[in-house]
Amino acid sequence: MFKELYVFFEKWNNKSTEHKFIILARIMSALLTVFIVLVIVIDWTDIWGMGNKVWHLRFFNHFFVDSDNKFNWIGITSVLAIISLTFTAWDSRRKFKADLISKSRIKWINEFRKIVAEYLQQVSEYWLLMAKYNKSDERGKNELFLEVNNITTRLQKSLSLIQLQFGEGKRNNEFLEYFEIFSVIVNANRYVINKIYDGEEITKEESQTLLNIDKNCRKHTGDVVEKSRKYLKEEWEKAKKGE
Repeated sequence: MFKELYVFFEKWNNKSTEHKFIILARIMSALLTVFIVLVIVIDWTDIWGMGNKVWHLRFFNHFFVDSDNKFNWIGITSVLAIISLTFTAWDSRRKFKADLISKSRIKWINEFRKIVAEYLQQVSEYWLLMAKYNKSDERGKNELFLEVNNITTRLQKSLSLIQLQFGEGKRNNEFLEYFEIFSVIVNANRYVINKIYDGEEITKEESQTLLNIDKNCRKHTGDVVEKSRKYLKEEWEKAKKGE
């Protein structure tokens, strides 16, 4: 029994505030309907002699009993109509808002997929170009300098575009961390490549930075695919709920 209660409250806590409100509104509406039906039954059948007592209560006497001391159908119909109209108006507004949010989120998901796909294509180009660069002699490296800088600039532009898609928040920051780490690596490589082009000597650590690009690109591509799939799946679930 306690396990079932725990599961129930766990599911309840996971529901959105609007969803909780809808459930409570429906429960209250059902209880009110049952209560009114019960009162009518008591009045008609006069169970335990309660019919007369119920209608002499000030609340019922004011709303549901006419001047002839008979049940006032207009009163009860008006109350139910007001409740129904209020709930319908609120629910329609809620559905419209949820539909708008859902469509906006789906549009964002589709656009972000395209941005990530283009970004991964650029990472692949960068990966291949850097492999070619590392195998080249000094002259070959100088000839590839402009190409490397061009793809690096495009990568940084895509990284900035991805970052602009997100607001502040722990979940967003954790997701963007994978892109920011790679951005640091790309900038470090650009710094070393510029030194080589200018004829400056590079350190052993800087040389190793270039040689690690294969491993870094492979890991980054895998991380982006995995994390993007997970993130977008969560966003899709929110879109289905209109959150």
